[in-house]
Amino acid sequence: MKSKKCFRVAILMAAIMTTVFAQAADRRPGHVVVVGIDGMRGDSVEQAQTPNMRALMARGVSTMKAAAVLPTVSSPNWASVLMGALPDTHKVLSNDWQPGQTPPFPTLFDVLRNRYKKAHMAAIYEWAGFGRLFNHVSVDFCASAIMDAVKPDPNISPALRMTTKAAEVIKINKPLFIFLHLDLVDHAGHASGYGSPEYLAAVSEADRLLGQILQAVSDAGITDKTAVFVLSDHGGKDKRHGGSSPEETTVPWMAAGPGLAAGKTLAEPISIAQTAPTIARLLRIKCPAAWTQQPVVEAFAKH
Repeated sequence: MKSKKCFRVAILMAAIMTTVFAQAADRRPGHVVVVGIDGMRGDSVEQAQTPNMRALMARGVSTMKAAAVLPTVSSPNWASVLMGALPDTHKVLSNDWQPGQTPPFPTLFDVLRNRYKKAHMAAIYEWAGFGRLFNHVSVDFCASAIMDAVKPDPNISPALRMTTKAAEVIKINKPLFIFLHLDLVDHAGHASGYGSPEYLAAVSEADRLLGQILQAVSDAGITDKTAVFVLSDHGGKDKRHGGSSPEETTVPWMAAGPGLAAGKTLAEPISIAQTAPTIARLLRIKCPAAWTQQPVVEAFAKH
């Protein structure tokens, strides 16, 4: 009798553990979407009309005070986002950097490709300079605003064209990882001033484009399996950036989806360079030794 009872207990425990493991697997996303909005200050999310970002924050984790890296220009910062390290480590020190000037450094695309040989990944970017920062061999689909085969419609903005391409990729390919870079906010900052009405209008337009990406995720039927990250590389002051003022160094960072906490404002300071390690941990992938930054531990749901 005793042995039968122990057997039944063992079966019950096995069933419980199977359920626990299944639930844990459910909390791991099958898809990650990153929308990088160039030049978007943290305070602009609150000042502009941003219903999609606010909805994402409500169901995920966020901070409007993430730290950009120095110098506050695009290449070093987007490199830090993709490479999980600071500029003094990955050596992308300015927008003049070109591939081959420094030894290759592993990006998130490379790490994911090494782990998932057949998974679909895409990089779609409005600013051509973004394309210098990663190995295109690791990506299945790549597009930039200057790569259009036909003459673009002048009535359709580059940001909209890139967003439309990204939405198509999401709906058709359901990629494991897709990075969409938008440059319209930074353009508005340089032209009219960071924090100007025109700048805030561009932030609102970026939010509308984010809505199209979220709709594409829904149309693909993968909302419950997708983690969405929205962040920026740097802010700006007056009509420029590159310095160390709070306006230039303080940016938004938000994420929502399986495995992430819900409705939480991050209490601890974070750097945008922690993005790749956070995504790697979310996907249960070991970070390479070259990545010196740690995941944003506070962002994860407690099990």
